[in-house]
Amino acid sequence: MSAPTPDQARALIEAGRRLYEDGLLGGTAGNLSVRVPGADTLLVTATGVHKGRLQPADVRAVPLTAGDPDRDAGATSELPFHRACYRADPSVGAVVHTHAPALTAVGIRQLPLTGALPELEAAVGRVAVVDPLPSGSRALAEGVG
Repeated sequence: MSAPTPDQARALIEAGRRLYEDGLLGGTAGNLSVRVPGADTLLVTATGVHKGRLQPADVRAVPLTAGDPDRDAGATSELPFHRACYRADPSVGAVVHTHAPALTAVGIRQLPLTGALPELEAAVGRVAVVDPLPSGSRALAEGVG
């Protein structure tokens, strides 16, 4: 098994900066994670941190499988959501959960995503949508997974 590398943490930090600069998330909204190849480990953003200003201390190494609250301490409250994505498909290498203003508006208005933005489907393919569920809940994790 391999341990997380500084390069993996730097890539997560850079992704947060770029997403923020591109207006795809605002400040502390959203969360990011990456699977550490060859390990039962994820790197995930800490809870409540500004994604455009991430520092190495804002990245947590946590087990892919739940069960150690001490190791999960300080990680995003959406950790169950991230774990569900990785468990659902072993080829998933990273999870980016943003609160892009335009897409959030579409969700609040309960508009069909590809109906409101047909170019989205052409650009990224089919988009899965989950009904609104409480943040960090098991129900949300199961819906996403």
